[in-house]
Order: sequence, then C-alpha cells, then structure tokens
Amino acid sequence: MRSQMSELTRSPFDGDEDIVKGPLTEIRRNMMMKKRQARKALPPVKSKKKSSSRSDTTPLTAALNKVKKAARNYDRYRHGTALTNCFADYQMEAPEFRMQMRRAVGVDLSKKESEAILADADKDGNGTLDGAEFLLMFFTMAHKEHSDDMKVRQKEKEVIQKMEKVKVAEEEEERVMKDERCMTRNFTEKDSKRIMQRLACHALEFDKMSEVGKRTSLAFSCILRPHELKEQLLKSFNMKVTKAELGALIDHFDKDGDGDVSGAEFMVQFSRMGMIAKRRERTRNRREMEKKLQSGVILPIVHASLGR
Repeated sequence: MRSQMSELTRSPFDGDEDIVKGPLTEIRRNMMMKKRQARKALPPVKSKKKSSSRSDTTPLTAALNKVKKAARNYDRYRHGTALTNCFADYQMEAPEFRMQMRRAVGVDLSKKESEAILADADKDGNGTLDGAEFLLMFFTMAHKEHSDDMKVRQKEKEVIQKMEKVKVAEEEEERVMKDERCMTRNFTEKDSKRIMQRLACHALEFDKMSEVGKRTSLAFSCILRPHELKEQLLKSFNMKVTKAELGALIDHFDKDGDGDVSGAEFMVQFSRMGMIAKRRERTRNRREMEKKLQSGVILPIVHASLGR
C-alpha cells in the first residue's frame, strides 16, 4: 500500500535530473533574480498621509474666516441696524457672542471658535468681548474685503476692455483688408462716368414708394463701408461694380473723406439722380413727339367740335 502511495505522489520529473535542471528552468530563475534586484534598486514608496483641513486649521483661523466671509457679504442697506444693535455698548461672553453672531449676520460659530476669537479680541483680559471693538474689527474687515473685491473687479474690467479693444482692432483690420480687396483708388474719369450712368439708369426705374423701394431705403439707412456698399448694391439693384468703379463711387459720395459712405446721403443723391433722369426722359420724349408732328409722321388729334 505504501509503495502504491509513493508511486502516486512521485513527481514525473523525479529521478530525471536532466529535465529538472534544463535550460528553461535556468532562464526562469535568472528572470526572477533580475526582477528581485530591480525591486531592491527602486526607492521606497512613501505613503501619502491624508491631510485634513480641519486638523490643520486652528479654531481662531476658522472663526476669522467665517467672520471675513460675513464681512464680505455684509450690506448695511440690506442688513440694516441689526449688527450695531446686537453689539454696540455690550460686554459679552463666548455663549452670548455666538448667539449674537447667529442673530446679526447668520454665522454659526462653534464653542471653541467663539472662545478663540474672544480670547484674541479681549484686550483687557477680563474674559469678555467689547461689542464696540468687535464692530470696529468687523467693519475694518468689511472695508478691506470690499476694497479687494473692487480691485479684482476693476482688474477684470480692464482685462475685458483690453480684450474688446483688441477685438475691435482686429475687426477694423479685417474690414480694411476687405475694403482693399474690393476697391482701388486708381480709377479714371471714364470709370467714374460709366458708374454714374449705370447708377442713373437704376435710379430712373427706382420707386421709393413701393415695397421694394421702402426695403431698399431701409437697407441704406446706415453708414456703409466700401465692401458693404458693394454688397448692398448687388442685393438691392443687382448691380455688379468693379474695383475702379467702386473707388469712383466712394470718391463721389464720401464727403468727409473718412472712407465710409452715409447710406441716407447716398439715397438722397440717388433719388435726385432719378428725378433728373426722369426729367430728361420726359424732355426727350416731348422733343421726339414734336419732331414727328412736324414731319407729318403722326397727325395731330383734332377735337370734333373744333373741326366743325
């Protein structure tokens, strides 16, 4: 029986030293030794201790932080005279101080915090807190906190203003680049005459009392940059202009020389051009009719009563 058990518990590699001490076993042993040496060479890992803010903060610091927060949020117009009524001309101990702080400004102080702030503010050492001295300290804190907040807001305002100035400068530079791409100042008299004739043709057909005319007048009721004028001419009159023609238009309608065109002034002159063009059209039609009558192409219409 024992021989059978020994046969069962015997390892298949027992008695075969060549297999137990083979090359794979040596490689594995070497790898394990290298890992152990590498672990020993590493510096020991320091365990991080969880720092608690409550343990690091003293009761006096915690109490002063609460008082500073209350001073920062204090508004005499909103809180009224509750604070002065609770603390003025009073000598109080720690429990009463806690109660008055809760009533006046809504600050909950613990027993240790109230005792710590009372010990810090007790100048004569009688174990009580002078309400007037506390009010002086509280209002000094409030003034300092409000001043700091004002400085922070002023800095934020200055940063915002600088960002807005940079943004405006970038937008202005972009508009100038657009203007330079769509127009040129090197135009000839021929370009000026051509664009004014084209504009007069559109003014002849323009009716400012129609719905389209009202929308067009509304679209031109602003200050227009050169590229905006070009876009508006295309939208309102389906009128495409070249760089030289746009430069001639700007030179004609820009009275103050700032590079912009007043849309209202443009529409006034545009309407005037339309009136002049319509007057010329009527004069030309009348002269043509007179020539036809004189040549006999068209017989004059005589009233029946005059022919009898």
